[in-house]
Amino acid sequence: GTALATVSFAQATSDLLALNRELENAERQLAISSQTLQVWGIGAEKVGLSSEKMRDIFKDVSDKLGDLATTGGGEAKDIIERLNLNINELINLSPDQALLKIAKAMNEVKNVSQYDKVFLMEALADEGSALLPLLKDNAAALREIEEAANRRGVLITPAEEALLTKANSVLSDMKMASSGLSQEFALIGAEILLAFGGD
Repeated sequence: GTALATVSFAQATSDLLALNRELENAERQLAISSQTLQVWGIGAEKVGLSSEKMRDIFKDVSDKLGDLATTGGGEAKDIIERLNLNINELINLSPDQALLKIAKAMNEVKNVSQYDKVFLMEALADEGSALLPLLKDNAAALREIEEAANRRGVLITPAEEALLTKANSVLSDMKMASSGLSQEFALIGAEILLAFGGD
């Protein structure tokens, strides 16, 4: 019982440290806070996508808006023109805020059918249309998820994130030290074998 509990605790700790590393990397790449990434990740899972896929969608949005801003073309051109949006405004937003602005425009612009919304979201990001239930009614579902997550304390807070980052750093140092010792023992072992097995 105790051994099993110890293994379970160790696995849970390992999973939490790995999640924190993923969130930190995504935070740097996408300029989206860890807490926001977690909320969108929970929302994504509710519509059948993984948190990792959600981060891929953010990358797609960022890439395609960047392409339009730089070249004046690309796959995002139709959606921006159809919704009367300003690419210069969007490019200065983080991908999550850009998505919310696009969703708001989709709900406000006349003659945009559900089929159009699916087409436009897929042009913006692979599997982007899966997010439509989260984005309708000015992203009401997403706000509800955020409120519930904060209420239940399921998000990694900035203070907890700092603690996990420190733990990851210590763990990384320990692995490096362990790797160095392993190499040293291997070299000693090789020397012994050569000493006793040589001619």
